[in-house]
Amino acid sequence: MDTLWYFAYGSNISHDKFVGSRGIHPLAEAHVRLPGWALEMSIPGFPYREPAFASIQPGRDGHDGKQTIDVQGTAYLVTRAQYASIIASEGGGIAYREVVVWAEALHDEDVQHLGGQRIMVYTLTNAMTRIPQGRASMRYLHMITSAAEDIPFDEAYHKFLAALRPYTPPQTRKQKAGAAMFWLLWTPIITMMEKTIARTVDLDKGGNAPNWVAVLMRFVVAALWFSHDWVFAPLFGRGDGVDEAGLDYDLLDASRLPLPLPLPWTGC
Repeated sequence: MDTLWYFAYGSNISHDKFVGSRGIHPLAEAHVRLPGWALEMSIPGFPYREPAFASIQPGRDGHDGKQTIDVQGTAYLVTRAQYASIIASEGGGIAYREVVVWAEALHDEDVQHLGGQRIMVYTLTNAMTRIPQGRASMRYLHMITSAAEDIPFDEAYHKFLAALRPYTPPQTRKQKAGAAMFWLLWTPIITMMEKTIARTVDLDKGGNAPNWVAVLMRFVVAALWFSHDWVFAPLFGRGDGVDEAGLDYDLLDASRLPLPLPLPWTGC
């Protein structure tokens, strides 16, 4: 049987969530860390509602000189067919791209499950990146922190997850009006694109959407965030949780300042 280890770092770190929502029964699992990789909220989402989603990037020192903490999660041993299903469920390779990296077991029992201290794992990192990063919604962060509650991660990592600040939804009438207009404009377009992705994903039997769908969706996301940054944000306030200076120092280090003309995403 052709198998591989898949590393989950979001809500799928929970076995019950992984099996329950994905319908995937792994052959084995272990808790691991990825040395040199850090959890970020840098996948662009939907302004005023779900501004950002989790991803991982190579770690780097923060603006305050503190070393970023290695991301921790669950490694699942799955078949190639199961892995294709995972890729399809994560958007078909549009917002994320696959990488293969080293993982280290967290505990002795994990070493036994892995068959060694270190293994190579498949996981997902950014294919689109929001610069500057926004904040994830309370709903999304709760999915991750609640999934992590019963997992024996390092205490420092549990504290890191608990310290992530959520996006605050629109509070004033002006902000709510702007958000409502934004949703009215963009929800039908995003819904149409999601249906297109659902119809075309996994045509290559690897879980990926066709290239033309990926390019089109990335263009839509770029246009969506451009309209937020240059039209709605100046008129109604930001919908991504980033402060008015354009930088959230809790989530973005000083080496990754906003571009002079902030692009909604970079990379393919």
